[in-house]
Amino acid sequence: MRRSVRAWRAAMTVAAWASASRADTGWLDRFDLDTGRAAFKPLEAGVIRVEMHGEYQLRGVDSSNVPLVAPLSQPDATSLGRRRYLLHWHRFELHAQLSDKVELVGQIDMPRGFVGDTTRDVGLATEPYDEQNPARIDPRWLYVDVWTPVGLLRVGHQPNHFGMGMLANDGNHPSLFGDYSRGDISERALFATRPLGKGSPWALFVAGDVVFRDANASLADGDRALQALVGTVVGDEHDQLGAFFALRDQRHDRDTDQPQPAAYREYLRIRALDVNGRFHRRAKGVSGFFFGEAEAAGVWGTTNLLRSVDEAKSGEPERLRTFGAAARLGFAHEAKGQVERFADLTAAVGWGYATGDADPYDGATRRFVMNPNFNVGLVLFDHVLAWKSARAATAASDPLLLNRAPPGVDRLPTNGGIAGATYVNPTVVVRPTRALDLKAGILFASATADVVDPYQAAVQGKYVNADGGPSRSRDLGVEVDGGAEWRVPLDFGMKAQLGAQAGVLFPGKALEDARGHRPGPQHVAMARFGFQY
Repeated sequence: MRRSVRAWRAAMTVAAWASASRADTGWLDRFDLDTGRAAFKPLEAGVIRVEMHGEYQLRGVDSSNVPLVAPLSQPDATSLGRRRYLLHWHRFELHAQLSDKVELVGQIDMPRGFVGDTTRDVGLATEPYDEQNPARIDPRWLYVDVWTPVGLLRVGHQPNHFGMGMLANDGNHPSLFGDYSRGDISERALFATRPLGKGSPWALFVAGDVVFRDANASLADGDRALQALVGTVVGDEHDQLGAFFALRDQRHDRDTDQPQPAAYREYLRIRALDVNGRFHRRAKGVSGFFFGEAEAAGVWGTTNLLRSVDEAKSGEPERLRTFGAAARLGFAHEAKGQVERFADLTAAVGWGYATGDADPYDGATRRFVMNPNFNVGLVLFDHVLAWKSARAATAASDPLLLNRAPPGVDRLPTNGGIAGATYVNPTVVVRPTRALDLKAGILFASATADVVDPYQAAVQGKYVNADGGPSRSRDLGVEVDGGAEWRVPLDFGMKAQLGAQAGVLFPGKALEDARGHRPGPQHVAMARFGFQY
């Protein structure tokens, strides 16, 4: 009886919160992050139309030449080899309203690419930038929405994004620092409904996927990943609680390197649970809003994509036991007496945690890798650790090792994702005018487990970091970031964007080499130009 009462009270609390969240508090998303993007019109009865918006973005980058451990066959490759380059992309999105119940949505990057310095010996990264290619084409989305009397049916080549984007991220959400790229995409059939009626704050959704690409699979590379999802959301766009549960079965047939090649099937069977929420509340006694968001996810299962000494002895597959969490809490002060509403000061503190793995060969993988599009800072995760992990994977695959590379080395690169680390990231944005952002942040980061390089542990039997230094040191360092962006309104709803960002990392003890030497300060500086329409 008491359990029933508690459950009833909890249900009433959630219902009351959801009802309150649907009240218009006056919050605007641009109070936190002003993307400058144009919004698409909602569906209208009796209208057939085609609407298109997009952006062209150009980046000129100067970055430090990250010191890296050289592969055996390339003893002179002691650094990344890349300093300066230009990166650009043109992304446009089309919405075709066929009726007030049917809409076709497409998005494509055309062109996308870079020119300038190339990297060396990091070829297992998702985007190694080892060959200049300024004109790639990336077809991203093509799906149809059908609004039925009982809910939404969405079918096609579509994005996968949930919560803050820590686990599933579509690569289409700008961040305070850094940029977005690629993103999670599935061939998906999704159905969403509100069981208590159209006006209810409670929604359910189910989906079935053939994964096109994400952090673990690429259909173009031969990965066959089937996924089923079920989830729920309570609240509205600005204030909500949500969760989803996913089951995945992924396979890839490969040939072994034996005198008589034989087929070998790699597999990944995982379950994932993701819980997230966000809120926005008007502050009392002051012109502004408190806001916050949080997400936590666990992934567990079995695989032979990663195979350890423990598996060779016992015949058991590798166990996956990973967990990650992130949160932000902030305050946005609304400027008074302005024609257009905006926040002249936004301050927030971000926090994140991803489990680490101090022993890569004990039969259990514990390293959680956040989505590479979940950006925090410019230098530590997206530049230094991304390239260090990619070089470790390349070194482990070196031909001079005579096939001694540990299985699963292609899973080592983080590609900029936060992996095996925790951080605190205070940020502030000052807007003297509606069109100008002045922003700054500081990042404190440390590892959540001993920093062990899987390559050196497997090949040399040494439990050291990627530079050969002691694994017990966990201080990753301190990073300082700053930037400015000016959005210039043009005719016909278009905007030009001018800006710059820069970050400097002061490496911590966890990045020392075997002689106790730390690399000097590492940096990324970026000139930014954009045009939105």
